[in-house]
Amino acid sequence: RAGRRDHVARNQQGDFRRMSRALRLPSWLAPPQPDIAIEIAHRRVTVAQVSRSTPPTVTAYATEALPDDAVVPSLTAKNIANPKVVAEALKRAVERAGIKNPSRAAIIVPDAVARVSLLPFEQMPKRQSELEQLIRWNVKKSVPFPVEDAVLSYVPAASESGATTLAAVVARRDVLAEYESLA
Repeated sequence: RAGRRDHVARNQQGDFRRMSRALRLPSWLAPPQPDIAIEIAHRRVTVAQVSRSTPPTVTAYATEALPDDAVVPSLTAKNIANPKVVAEALKRAVERAGIKNPSRAAIIVPDAVARVSLLPFEQMPKRQSELEQLIRWNVKKSVPFPVEDAVLSYVPAASESGATTLAAVVARRDVLAEYESLA
């Protein structure tokens, strides 16, 4: 990977937190922003702390290597093969970055953990529950597990001539719980 540079804004990582800005929630209803971001990848754990200033800046970060078999990203199978090793690497990364007492964390999971679908709708259902049911029905055809076992997140991706395209992300609840249990 010599010469390859990571570009945070272009990385194709899953994000399962509802996008309050995209849904236009008032600021007092929006969930607080996380203090740190934790990326758990196949061969590394990375932590970053970002300021709340405008524009935001990275104030601290660190990466710790993982053995090849510690994290095995998959849409349908167990992902964290060695939770103790991953948790220890995460603790070391947080210490090396000098991050003290974070209250909220965003977890970035590998691409292989989630399925992204672009769903065009001529008309959007009026009720949130109907929209989620329609999205689940649409993604049911593209996931190799029961959609009832999935965590679903979506945001408007495009709007043209009265039609709306949603970007929907789906992942197995138990797989995400593996990652969340480490933070």
